[in-house]
Amino acid sequence: MSRRAFILAASLPLLSACTPNLDRDRYRIEELDARTREISSLDATSAMRAIHEPDPTDRPAAEDRSEHLIAMMRAGTPRDLTLVEVREVTLRNNLGIQAAVISPQVAAQILRAEQAKFESTFTASVIDQRTVNPAYYGGPLINTTSDVLTIVPGLNVPLQTGGSVSLDWSLSTQLYSTTDDTVGDQSFAYSQPTISIEQPLLRGAGIEFNQASIVLAEAQVGRERAAAQLDVINQLVQAEVAYWSVYLARREFDIALETYEISRRLLDDQRQMVRLGSGSIANVYNFEVALSSAFDQVLAAEQRLRLSVRGLKVVMQQPDLTLDGSATLRPTTEPRLIGFDVEPKVLVDHALANRADLLQFEYQQIQRTIDVLMRDQDVLPEVDVFAAWTFNGFDFAGRSLVEATQDLGDGNISGWAVGLNASVPIGNEVRLASYQAAVLRRLKSIADVRQRRITVTGEVLDAIDTLQIQWDRILTARYQVEAARRFFEAYGTLFDRGQIPSANLTDALRSLNASLINRARVETEYQVALAKLAQSVGCLLGHAGVEWSDVSDFDRLQAPAGDPTVGITDRFVSPSREFAGDPDAEVPAPSAPADVPAGAPSGG
Repeated sequence: MSRRAFILAASLPLLSACTPNLDRDRYRIEELDARTREISSLDATSAMRAIHEPDPTDRPAAEDRSEHLIAMMRAGTPRDLTLVEVREVTLRNNLGIQAAVISPQVAAQILRAEQAKFESTFTASVIDQRTVNPAYYGGPLINTTSDVLTIVPGLNVPLQTGGSVSLDWSLSTQLYSTTDDTVGDQSFAYSQPTISIEQPLLRGAGIEFNQASIVLAEAQVGRERAAAQLDVINQLVQAEVAYWSVYLARREFDIALETYEISRRLLDDQRQMVRLGSGSIANVYNFEVALSSAFDQVLAAEQRLRLSVRGLKVVMQQPDLTLDGSATLRPTTEPRLIGFDVEPKVLVDHALANRADLLQFEYQQIQRTIDVLMRDQDVLPEVDVFAAWTFNGFDFAGRSLVEATQDLGDGNISGWAVGLNASVPIGNEVRLASYQAAVLRRLKSIADVRQRRITVTGEVLDAIDTLQIQWDRILTARYQVEAARRFFEAYGTLFDRGQIPSANLTDALRSLNASLINRARVETEYQVALAKLAQSVGCLLGHAGVEWSDVSDFDRLQAPAGDPTVGITDRFVSPSREFAGDPDAEVPAPSAPADVPAGAPSGG
């Protein structure tokens, strides 16, 4: 009972240490299960309420509200951001990159374990034992007591040929005593070193076979590194595309504001002329429609800007940039509008040598080849030889381990053993099937590599064609803008002279607006095409490479910084007011348009 109580008392600390963690995980599972049993309704969240807008036919009120919203949009204070900063922040903070770079480190530790499989192992055992055996020889019972102390140190050395060498040295002292004085006590010591060796001859034999698992682990490290590099490239390209999306959205927003202010000025001028008796009320109505359409474009551009800014924040994952709309971003890196002469063969060759996804397939092909080698060995019969030698040293005069060890050199006969073990499967279908499957997997990996090389070549050529076409579109878009600007200015002059109706002028304004937006879109698409071309080749834009292997931040992974819900308001708020920053701040008057075409009409 005392021994059981001791064992229970010793195990209680372990139980108390593990049970709370297990219970916490179990409660967590129950909590997650409860969320999957019912699909809740949006109305049940109480996060939305209906609002009542003023009558849209009340023109002055609607126009005042539009002016107020646009003024608040202009009142925002965006944070300047460069493309270089986006790359650096994304590489340092993106948790997808952080998670990706861990996989090669895991594979490296597995390789380390494989490389250590030939390490020697020291073993030791110490046993102190007392045995009492009663004996009966026709008289009173005689108790025989034996006290045995045995110490056995040993060393096991794995061989790269597949075998192993073992050394065991048994040291023991024994004392036998009885309750019969006529028998007396007996004691002696012995020292017995034993050397044994075991070596397979067929299955599992050879340095090449036994080091194959190490080569497999090395290939897996390379495969994981290639996968991590692919993830890093994809994330950085995604960040670059997100940056140019923000750039385009802000350009469209600025163009929409300029168009709105031109439309507003045209309407104000025409109303003034009607009040003076020299204008047409039909022109006023037409410019009101144009103003409403321009304001709708402003709202749509604001929505695109808000979504693109949030998309960039999601990729960057900068802790001080919250995902709400309180902080917007203003790209300061301008597009690189330079045409390039491309050498397709050079880019294709570079892609075939460096594309991370292609490297993954090539590493896999190496693994499949080694797997065929190992499965080929498994088909062979199992034939192992073993041998052992034992040297004996005894001390019968007492229990001296030193004298027993010295007795090893006194010519005592040594024991030995030599043997052979064999196992030959009848039929061997299991291992033959495994070997054939390995051969087929290797053939598939060869086909995968060849197919991927074709795909990579096509992707590079597609990216080159896209880049060249996008450059031609830039030249066309520039010409289109200049033509639309001249068209609008000419119609403005004709409208001032009363030679054309106002509908023609608003059509020309819409054409100018569309051409400006098209030029901005084409220029940003050209930057994206450059990034996609670099990605197709297995590179990134810039003059310097990216060393990603040292970006691991284990503290950030264990306790990720930043709560994505930080900054989200818990009160009802208008999207435009949130975009502008402080909703209670004083709103300045609208500023003059930044790029009003020369010769814009002033009246009719």
